[in-house]
Amino acid sequence: MRALTAAEQISRGQFEQLVARWNLLPDGALDRINEAAYELAGEPLLEGDDPIRVDRDLLGEMLT
Repeated sequence: MRALTAAEQISRGQFEQLVARWNLLPDGALDRINEAAYELAGEPLLEGDDPIRVDRDLLGEMLT
């Protein structure tokens, strides 16, 4: 998630490259990140398919 701090949105290809660094599948990573966001705030952190929009306010909350 820290890698998303500079982005308001990220292309699907960029997201796939990002999660590949940790040997994660893109859809699984997206689901897990959003599950954590729902647990914390009741809303998703990442929305859309291409581009993927990042809720910057929620991201800040999740990283603190």
